[in-house]
Amino acid sequence: MRKSFQPDSSTEQRNGEDAATIGVSEIEVTARTILRDRIERSPWYPNLSEEDRSERIAHDVECYWPTVINEAARRLNRQRVQQTKRSGF
Repeated sequence: MRKSFQPDSSTEQRNGEDAATIGVSEIEVTARTILRDRIERSPWYPNLSEEDRSERIAHDVECYWPTVINEAARRLNRQRVQQTKRSGF
């Protein structure tokens, strides 16, 4: 069963996020990307074939993406701030 991130007020306050401006699905996609990139760069699963390693990484991303939710929210928030500064608003 796929898990979905449900932000609470404490998460929003800790990270300075406004959950109304950063969508939950956007946070999940970013968290999955961060984790996949991190695992792919790591030396994990060195004895597996490329296909088996890719499958294992996909499984790990599916299971553990919630561990990087806060990092994903911060990254998205920084991107929004930078875009706002560039656009002059």
